[in-house]
Amino acid sequence: MIITITQTKSNSAAEFTVSTNGKYTNWGQCPSIFKSFSCILCDENRELIYQTKYQFINNLKNNIPYIWIFSEVHTKICSILNPNNESIGSFEHVRTGWLGTYDNINFKNFNIKAYSISKGTNKNMLLFLGDKQIGQIVKSLCVMDNLDKYYLYLLDEYSQLSQALSMFTLYYDNWNYGHQLEYVKYKAVYQKEYTFSKYNKLYNPAWLSSNFNEIEIDNSKVTNSIKKSAKKLVIWFAIGWGIVLLIILIIFLVVYINS
Repeated sequence: MIITITQTKSNSAAEFTVSTNGKYTNWGQCPSIFKSFSCILCDENRELIYQTKYQFINNLKNNIPYIWIFSEVHTKICSILNPNNESIGSFEHVRTGWLGTYDNINFKNFNIKAYSISKGTNKNMLLFLGDKQIGQIVKSLCVMDNLDKYYLYLLDEYSQLSQALSMFTLYYDNWNYGHQLEYVKYKAVYQKEYTFSKYNKLYNPAWLSSNFNEIEIDNSKVTNSIKKSAKKLVIWFAIGWGIVLLIILIIFLVVYINS
């Protein structure tokens, strides 16, 4: 199954729509002020399914600088709560030494590890249940106005995890691309990244094509939009500076003539 998580609002609110195999299935929201506030995932009628709750005490205990040099460190720890406010799992970021980081997804009886591997203009989150890759989240690093988009590829036999992994995607976006308290218009980001990690060996470039007949996400449309926006910004910037210089020149001439 292919799940698309699309951010529809930024600035004052971070809202998302979730589509499964092309059909609208969920609505989500992330905090726009503080990352520690709750992310929520709802059904198509905006009835609550899951929400996160930041674990202040556990995060505080793991906030010792450079402790990761000596031991495994767990941060960004959030409980997963159901509509009855009962904890049914957790998300956390784990660091093991200099070149080892991943995210832990503990959901009911499942423990999934998500490894972040960047390849050019795409970021890939490899989802492993034990030694088996069961899914992959792909995010374009080419973004307009902080509106992120994710593609979650999940093997059909693990469809019962689709909503939990959609919730994880919101959690991941909140902590890594939340842009809290940032207000933008016509912001364009074109970025390339390459990950150097001991988990790079887990990345299989043929996994998507062999399981979903998918090729690499095409960023050309977004890239062209970014280039057009950047060109407009350069033109307006040049015009603005031209006006400023003209005003300075006029003031200088007036002062010179009067002197």
